[in-house]
Amino acid sequence: MKICFLPLDSRPCTSLFPRQLAALRGCTLTVPPENRMDYFKTPSQTEEIWAWLERETADAHILVLSVE
Repeated sequence: MKICFLPLDSRPCTSLFPRQLAALRGCTLTVPPENRMDYFKTPSQTEEIWAWLERETADAHILVLSVE
């Protein structure tokens, strides 16, 4: 099963830990490349993340979007 996951930000609790949990269940969890995500006070590269979403959701079974 492929899960496409857009985390809230790049902190380990919102990006790394979900990947580790999915691996325990044998699922493929895709997240945006780290160099496209935010870094402290540097915002995410939103255009690149939209392009990533379009590519990855084409064959994903589940999409999880974290928003506030």
